[in-house]
Amino acid sequence: MTEFTATFTFEGDEIFAIHEGKVIASGKDMPSVESDAVEYLESLTSERKKTEADNKKKKATHIITPNGVKGEILGRTPSVWGEQITARFANGRIATFTTHGSDDVEWITESIKTASANDPVSKLAARLDADFGHDRNSLVERQQELRALAAEAHKFINNGAPHEVEVKLDAIRTAAEAESAQIKLAIDHLDSEDAEGFVPEAPFATHAVEQADLGQKNDWLDVTTQQMIDESEGQDFDKLLSEGPSVFVTDLDDGALANAGVTREMALSHIVAKTSGFQGEEIQEYRERFIARTEVARRHELASRKVTTHKEAAAAEEVQTNTSDEALFM
Repeated sequence: MTEFTATFTFEGDEIFAIHEGKVIASGKDMPSVESDAVEYLESLTSERKKTEADNKKKKATHIITPNGVKGEILGRTPSVWGEQITARFANGRIATFTTHGSDDVEWITESIKTASANDPVSKLAARLDADFGHDRNSLVERQQELRALAAEAHKFINNGAPHEVEVKLDAIRTAAEAESAQIKLAIDHLDSEDAEGFVPEAPFATHAVEQADLGQKNDWLDVTTQQMIDESEGQDFDKLLSEGPSVFVTDLDDGALANAGVTREMALSHIVAKTSGFQGEEIQEYRERFIARTEVARRHELASRKVTTHKEAAAAEEVQTNTSDEALFM
């Protein structure tokens, strides 16, 4: 049973299943349309639950292991098998381990408590999280603020502080320095001849900032990214959503098609590339719908291939049965 329901409408002898104002299945046979609608809604439910879990994991400040031990997340590093988490646990032990999607791990987010006048951590954190404009002058002011913030955090550390406070101050200093470096790149980009329209998409992240090749200009990457954006802006999104999933699964080999997880990851990469020029909740919902439709198309394509394989095997067996023994030695 799904968490969503569909509304069925009739136009002549055509039946349409509608969810959230979108047609999710259609046809002339009610049981078939209903079956497709249920498969789509089940896939959409699963996809949205996964998105919610991923968002909760990304925003988490603490982790609780299957053994019930709580730890503060100090760092994250993507790995081949999942994500490496470095955490400090209640007993003071710091450990690094790899989490997987199937792990029975609880992710929680604890908000920063209101700072007192003598609480440097909360005061600096509030300044680090402050909003700022994205024009050149605002970016210059933000960079100066970040440099001062990092210097203050460093000063508090040198003056001596409890270990727990020192760790938080060092994290704030590191984030400020990393964001300052990113803003410098943005200012340099704005100052270049080919960057008149550059505006940062969103406030720079103030946590776990990673920047490869810091300070180097990657013209080839800029060109490639712009080409992807231009391509995505020229898409017929209604057509892509209605026809794209069926076309996508048709090109998959049997091994990938038989594995729902593999197909999902491939479909996600495909639709993210197709919509790379857009951001926000609407495009996220669009991608979820594409993946849900891809799962329905995957099941139909898989069933169709099994029938085809069975017929080919039966035909081959019939040929062998009707072939005389003498013919085998000719």
